[in-house]
Amino acid sequence: MNTIQTQVDDWVATLNLNQWIIQKQLDGLTHEDSLRPLPFSGNRLNWVLGHLAEHRDWMLRVVDATTLMPAQ
Repeated sequence: MNTIQTQVDDWVATLNLNQWIIQKQLDGLTHEDSLRPLPFSGNRLNWVLGHLAEHRDWMLRVVDATTLMPAQ
């Protein structure tokens, strides 16, 4: 039977895996690349990544796990 801590650990591991995948996909892109407008309707990469990071860190703070950005 899974305990709550096991579920939290699995959740944190999934967020860390997602972070690793994002970093691999962004390899070679510059900050300037992230600010370029998309060729279709949508938010720029920088905006999307900022919101992902902000909400990821919010979830990690709830379970006292290590975050990417300092709390504001």
